[in-house]
Amino acid sequence: MKRSYGGIWPIKLNFLKDFTLIPDLIHEIPMDIYALHYLGLKPWMCYQDYDCNCDFIEYQRHASDSAHESRWTVYKAMPKKLKSYCSLSRELESRLRYVRRVARNNSFPDGHWKNKVQDPRTHFLS
Repeated sequence: MKRSYGGIWPIKLNFLKDFTLIPDLIHEIPMDIYALHYLGLKPWMCYQDYDCNCDFIEYQRHASDSAHESRWTVYKAMPKKLKSYCSLSRELESRLRYVRRVARNNSFPDGHWKNKVQDPRTHFLS
C-alpha cells in the first residue's frame, strides 16, 4: 500500500511539503511525484537563493531546498513577460531581511542565513 495523507490521496499525486508528516532530515522531495503542495512560505515569496522557510521557526518543517530549487528551475524557463508576476514587493523583502537577521542572530544551525542573496528581484542587494 502506498503512503497517503489521511487516506485520501496517494502521496505522489499531492505531496505536502511538510516534514513532520514524513520525517526526512534533509527534506528531499521524492523524484516521482506529480504535484507538490507548498506549505509555509511559498517559493515566489522568497529569495531564489534558498528556501526562506529555514529562517522562520514556525515554518522550518516546510523548508526544502530541493523543492525550492525545482520551482526556480521552472521560473527561469518562463517567458520574460510572465516573470513580472513573481516579483518581490518591498514590504515582503523587508520582512524577509528582518527574519533573516533574526535567524543569523540566533545562529540557526542549518546556516541558510549565511547564503549570499543574489536574487535579481531584490530591491536591497546585500
